[in-house]
Amino acid sequence: MKHLIVGAGYFGNSLAVSLSKKGEEVIIIDKDMGKISILKDIVTKAIQLDAADKEMLKKVIPSDLNQAVVCIGRSIESNLIVCMILKDLGVKRIVAKCHSPEHEKLLRMMGIDFIVDPEKQMAEHLADRLVDPDIIDYIPLESGFKIIKAHPPKVLLGKKLRELDVRNKHSINIIGIKKRTGDTYNFDMAPGGETMLSTDDIIIAAGREEDISKLF
Repeated sequence: MKHLIVGAGYFGNSLAVSLSKKGEEVIIIDKDMGKISILKDIVTKAIQLDAADKEMLKKVIPSDLNQAVVCIGRSIESNLIVCMILKDLGVKRIVAKCHSPEHEKLLRMMGIDFIVDPEKQMAEHLADRLVDPDIIDYIPLESGFKIIKAHPPKVLLGKKLRELDVRNKHSINIIGIKKRTGDTYNFDMAPGGETMLSTDDIIIAAGREEDISKLF
């Protein structure tokens, strides 16, 4: 896929590097040549450009661009202007970084496809980790569901999955288990009823947020 990233600050830089490591084609633009120079040997194209210049932006957008991510951080006005220009240029999918509830509301009014607030999302993620320390990571789903990666709570240790009957007793589905062997983990995507959980295991489970909170 081809990705356009507008803004090479900390967030845009990290996103560009991560996408490039995954083998994606990345075009990143920023007004600051210093920020662009750091990325020129990492991404597909690193271009010094004022993205608020519609005609210049039009010249660097490939016809087969899959999506654009607007990572402009300091100026909400510039962020909104660039989003508007990208929509006018017919970019199919636009992702925008927001900085406040008011900013998010304006982006939604513009019809932006996907809006991210890194600080808010990281704070929510950290809050969950502080409340449920056994949870290593999680993915929020629709309607109050989520998938978690966690160490098994004490109540599940030393018993076979068949005996625990987690699905019926706790309304949670265990969809995978990573078992430690030395310094490595082996992933079992379909653990059987005879599988026994230990403190070193990492379980992948899905369920409602309230059910997960009760168990962990």
